[in-house]
Amino acid sequence: MTEVIEEVIETKYERLQRLLVDELKEAIELRCSIHGDLKLSIGKFLKSQTVCTACKKDLPIWHEDMLVYPLTKALTELAREKKLKQITEEVLDESN
Repeated sequence: MTEVIEEVIETKYERLQRLLVDELKEAIELRCSIHGDLKLSIGKFLKSQTVCTACKKDLPIWHEDMLVYPLTKALTELAREKKLKQITEEVLDESN
């Protein structure tokens, strides 16, 4: 009998969801150049990769470049800082 091994590849959005699990309900406030102020949660964004539904529908490339990419980059930086803080605290705890 042949066993099939399925490799699960985690997307960057799934990885951010895992790393930012404590921040998923945090609100994000953004300004869309076309539709004005927007408010959504980190979790909602990571599930849908949508910042502004109207822009995603009418201007998908602009939405990706001007809204999704910068927010994803900022959340990646937040996850990196959180991980660094966690590692630093672990090292300090071990040294005490």
